[in-house]
Amino acid sequence: MQPDHEKPYVPYPSPFWRTVLRLPLHLYALGLGNLVGLMPFLVLTTKGQRSGLPRHAVLEYRRHGSKFYVLSVWGSRPSWYQNLLANPNVTLQLGGRQIAARATPVTDVQEIARAVYRFRKNSPFYAELLARISSAEEINLGTLVDVSGEFTVVRFDPLQSEPVLKGIEASRWWVTSTAIMGIALASIGWLWKRRHR
Repeated sequence: MQPDHEKPYVPYPSPFWRTVLRLPLHLYALGLGNLVGLMPFLVLTTKGQRSGLPRHAVLEYRRHGSKFYVLSVWGSRPSWYQNLLANPNVTLQLGGRQIAARATPVTDVQEIARAVYRFRKNSPFYAELLARISSAEEINLGTLVDVSGEFTVVRFDPLQSEPVLKGIEASRWWVTSTAIMGIALASIGWLWKRRHR
């Protein structure tokens, strides 16, 4: 559900911070997605509403059964959120796995409360953050249900089909380049030692 208010306590990230937040995408591109997959982060691939091209975003998630939940601290403002409203068929990438899913903005306050509680339960950082983006002075079990309609939560339901949108493709060029450079340096070192004996 879209919040009725826009609290300015969590400013939208500057271009610098947006670049920092996208660093895990580069790890996926380098073939190191399994490292990112060890943390509760997924890569969401949506279809750009204007371009029609795949767009990627790194999001923290919580899981409940087969469903995945994400929380947008900036409400409906992020591009990934606008993209999934236009086309709810998305791809979730967790480590080396790509999963076709359907995105649904959650409107049921009880479901929102359960999802948001999972974020708060697993990270003390969320208690303060959730209070900053809601009208509650503090977030606890008593206040969570009262303000749950103020949070923007999306549920991803996995589909049995293959993903239509391709996630980030891993490129191992850097492994080959590093190996070639290592062999070249070792050869130069060996030749240098041989000449200076």
